[in-house]
Amino acid sequence: MGRGCRILSAALASVMLGTLPAAAQRGLPGLLAVELAAGPADGFLIRDNRGAPRIWCGVALNRWSREHSRWSFEAAWLQKDYK
Repeated sequence: MGRGCRILSAALASVMLGTLPAAAQRGLPGLLAVELAAGPADGFLIRDNRGAPRIWCGVALNRWSREHSRWSFEAAWLQKDYK
């Protein structure tokens, strides 16, 4: 019960923090932003029934130019066992 309660409270906290309004101004010329993302692949569990990890992660660099266009450079990684 303790582990499930921790997972539920972490999920609730991430949802609550994700709905807060952003304080920074977006789309200003010369603005740089770094984006980090990670999570489970194909569902909620990080491991499948054989114990193999199923996770993904990514990092992105976003830059806004003087013409108000956005350039995004991203690298992502997926680990999944297909056996």
